[in-house]
Amino acid sequence: MPLKDAAAVLGVSKDAVRQRVRRDTLRSDKGEDGRVYVYLDASVYDVHTAKLPPAREAGDDPLHQQMQARIDDLREQLRREQDAHEQTRRLLGGALERIPAIEAPTGSPSPGSDAPGPPSGGEDRPADRPWWRRVFGG
Repeated sequence: MPLKDAAAVLGVSKDAVRQRVRRDTLRSDKGEDGRVYVYLDASVYDVHTAKLPPAREAGDDPLHQQMQARIDDLREQLRREQDAHEQTRRLLGGALERIPAIEAPTGSPSPGSDAPGPPSGGEDRPADRPWWRRVFGG
């Protein structure tokens, strides 16, 4: 019988049956279809009246349906996020095209020349002084 049916008859998991096959405590063969078939002794196990689980379609399982609904929700959420990301990229690209190129000021001092500073004569003009000096003096 197929490995999964043997697991049901024995009342153990499929992995437990696989371990028994690997340890040679259960005789088995691999069929042409790639399935593992296990031989059970009919005198020890009641293989003819054993309750085997009914075959189910994957879509009939409530857990499968719940998981499929969750996957569909996540796919929709991902699609919305990708759309929002694309819209943001388009808006940012349009905004960047509208910003004029920033040019270096003409007549900027060369590294070796004297940079223009405050007018000589000691005191800064009132408008050139920081606000905190104008308020607190100094």
